[in-house]
Amino acid sequence: EFSSNVPLTNALLQALMKVAKHVRKNEEGQAKVNDFGKLILQKCQVWLSEMLLTPTAAQDINEDKLISHLFTLGEVAQLCPAHVTEQLFLLVQSLLLPPSDSQISNRKHPF
Repeated sequence: EFSSNVPLTNALLQALMKVAKHVRKNEEGQAKVNDFGKLILQKCQVWLSEMLLTPTAAQDINEDKLISHLFTLGEVAQLCPAHVTEQLFLLVQSLLLPPSDSQISNRKHPF
């Protein structure tokens, strides 16, 4: 679980990016950065899925944690874009874009 605020997360990720820049020349170092990035993206995906797809969790969403997860996700996705899954992309898209008119009209109404 993420417990750092955005400024601290930013500083940590900036340090990681500097390390990544230097280890990209080394295959083993690049593999470690990719493994770390993949793990962080997976954790973001699990958290966002729970918050957005579970009705009870969505009611109790912590805005600061949401911001922290989205910020971290965006920063790490820049380091490891190959590890951004389609589900993760769609979760973020659902937060940023309102549903289209066709999506609204295609919903089945209970009445």
